[in-house]
Amino acid sequence: MREPMLLPSGHVPMLITASSRLDELIRSAHEVLNEAVKTHKLTELWAAFSGGQDSIVMAHLVSQHPLFRGVFHIDTLIGIKKTRLFVENTCKRYGWRLIVKMPATTYPMLTIQYAFPGPPQHSEMYKYLKERPMRQCVIAARKGNKKSVIGKVGGMRSQESARRKQNTEPINKGKEGVWISPIHNWTKLDCLNYIKAYDLPRSEVWAKIHRSGDCNCGAFAEEGEMQELELWFPEEANTLKSLQKIVRLAKSEGILNAPQKHCQWGHGTGIPEGQLPLLPMCWNCSIVEHNQGLA
Repeated sequence: MREPMLLPSGHVPMLITASSRLDELIRSAHEVLNEAVKTHKLTELWAAFSGGQDSIVMAHLVSQHPLFRGVFHIDTLIGIKKTRLFVENTCKRYGWRLIVKMPATTYPMLTIQYAFPGPPQHSEMYKYLKERPMRQCVIAARKGNKKSVIGKVGGMRSQESARRKQNTEPINKGKEGVWISPIHNWTKLDCLNYIKAYDLPRSEVWAKIHRSGDCNCGAFAEEGEMQELELWFPEEANTLKSLQKIVRLAKSEGILNAPQKHCQWGHGTGIPEGQLPLLPMCWNCSIVEHNQGLA
């Protein structure tokens, strides 16, 4: 395993590798971090670590920066349990401070009121399950130092899908603060090369279903995704199937006013209006074209 080499104080730590491309990508990533720090006068950098493959590359890379303070993780309470365990074990391995927050309005509460989400409802799911808990992460990080200016660092990459090419920029500042994407110009192969070069741990969840597994809201679920969960993570699949029964009961009793099709997890019904907004913690959710009618 190659070890990062720290340059003298006052310089950004550089990671020296045998690959000139990887070396250049790492330099570019630190330039993005430094630009964000300078432009927005950031005093702390925190990695938003989902447990996915790109996410661990980002977290390890930003951990070399002198302003790195730790990791934020959102436990959506509807994800795969082994994902959170992987995040916790990784943080212990590297000595990273970890702040975990969970939603106050839970997924079962949302589905009983609104039924299961399709693509048009993804933003609402994001707001309750990830965005609001992330605000609590920031509050916890600022405890005792309310003047700190925090930059949240994500593993967003532009080359994964057409949707992300539209909305992935290296630095974004909005109502939820500053989001930084230092590996925005990396490819999947670049991330794999980084993992190999620095012997980073690999998530069992990612290895089996090729996503972090931190959220199973199902808004962009692909055909066969439930069967995949049943095969590899039956406990989580059974939780979703039990919730389907509750939602269908709420529909039959007149408690829930929603189309019958929306009482099934991962129904995929509906098309979002206009360009999808930047959702930094759900950037790898992809739209699957379905032949169902509009919601």
